[in-house]
Amino acid sequence: MLLWLLVAQRLHGGASLQIAVLELLQGLPASFWPRPCKRVRDWREHGKMPSSNTGAYNQARQALPLSLVHTSCDHIFQQLVAQTGQPDHSNRAFLLDGSSMRMAHTPDLCRTYPPGSNQYGEAHWPVLRVVVAHDLHTGLAMRPEWGPMYGDQAVSEQALLQSAIDRLPAGATVLGDANFGVFSVAYAATERKHPVLLRLTADRARRLAGGDLHDGIERTIVWKPSPADRKAHPQLPADASVHGRLLVRQVQPDHGGTPFLLALFTTLSSFVEEVFELYGKRWAIETDLRTLKSSLCLDQLTCATADMVRMLLLKVPACGSASGRRGS
Repeated sequence: MLLWLLVAQRLHGGASLQIAVLELLQGLPASFWPRPCKRVRDWREHGKMPSSNTGAYNQARQALPLSLVHTSCDHIFQQLVAQTGQPDHSNRAFLLDGSSMRMAHTPDLCRTYPPGSNQYGEAHWPVLRVVVAHDLHTGLAMRPEWGPMYGDQAVSEQALLQSAIDRLPAGATVLGDANFGVFSVAYAATERKHPVLLRLTADRARRLAGGDLHDGIERTIVWKPSPADRKAHPQLPADASVHGRLLVRQVQPDHGGTPFLLALFTTLSSFVEEVFELYGKRWAIETDLRTLKSSLCLDQLTCATADMVRMLLLKVPACGSASGRRGS
């Protein structure tokens, strides 16, 4: 019930505790209560509605163990994946998406997620960075990884991926845009037996190609870390490398924009056309995420403490799963 209330608040665009409790009491069928407590039994038998006071709910959500929320999110994800009936579970792909979120200006959040700063001084809002892996077939989201965007403990999207990748299904393809098209991501994924399909920036693609880019490049390469890669990731082994293909094609945007060269690195053995078609499917997830962020009011979180931010972020994938492209 407690987890349902947390999800209900977010589905109502960050509704108040009172609205969530009233929804629970007034808007649910009897089948929602398969093993009703004494208060619910009295309600059914004698018409005595439980109190809509939010104090107990507020205390319960603050005392909710984080481990239980983790287990709940993973269970919900697995249940929804099973209901979608994917045709080939051995050929799953997950799109990595990174974003940032502003939060309420409270002492606790400012300590945990320091605001950024520029030449004009420190900003007002605490900011966190979040990375989510989305099933490319269904749009379903796994529970996210997040951390401070600024400050001494700031984390990069690539570092957050390192924490999330171990929860991906065995053999699933890791798909990422240019933010994830770096050696550390390719190496981390392939070391864990995950194929990769990563977009490269033009500069990085030129370095791997050893020259200018042009339409039609299809080249087997051995990607090795640059000096900058090793400086940022000193734990990389001396012989670290990733074997794959560099593919470059001129593509035409669907909105009629100017054609451009799209450079991909992949360890998949699929035909080139299939690789580019697979990468193209990421756009449907990108547009889902924009809708999800606005409809669930995630541009600025209203939680006052770091603990409640954790609870909220862990329930967002459960909310978002309801709007999956093919699972709705």
